[in-house]
Amino acid sequence: MTTTAVPTGAAAAGVTKLPGEIGDILTLQAAHGTEPLLAALERAVAFSRWRAADVRSILATNGQAPVPRPAGQALVLTLPTVPPGRWTPTHRQERR
Repeated sequence: MTTTAVPTGAAAAGVTKLPGEIGDILTLQAAHGTEPLLAALERAVAFSRWRAADVRSILATNGQAPVPRPAGQALVLTLPTVPPGRWTPTHRQERR
């Protein structure tokens, strides 16, 4: 992550109160420390989350948020077929 990723992304996303957001993020640094904040900022940039509230939410997970994985192979199932005309909305009641 570059040092300009957050301000550049936030400006591109139209965050209108960027100075206030940066001030709030710096407050989070004082509360949580530099390393956790940098990790939270990396995650925020990865998910295009630009507000201090988003970074605060990421910090609240204590690094335990799930890590998205790329999609794997398609799940292919052979499902049973129902003969036409045999199923009706009242089918369950008729089977008693």
